Amino acid sequence: MAEIINLREFRKSRDRKAKSTKAARNRAISGRSKVETARDQDAAESAEAEIEGKKLDRAKPETKQPDDSE
Repeated sequence: MAEIINLREFRKSRDRKAKSTKAARNRAISGRSKVETARDQDAAESAEAEIEGKKLDRAKPETKQPDDSE
């Protein structure tokens, strides 16, 4: 026979768990100094710049149209 569970209690426990996970993440982010935050921001920006620099330019090269004004 299946175990009977109370869905309301299940939802509440699931929500509590999600809140505690989010709170732990926020504590880790907010508990850092300005130097640490700036260092991580600089690292993210340099990584983004490196990726942008390695992308191929997919634009079609401009071709000159012959002048009919001659």
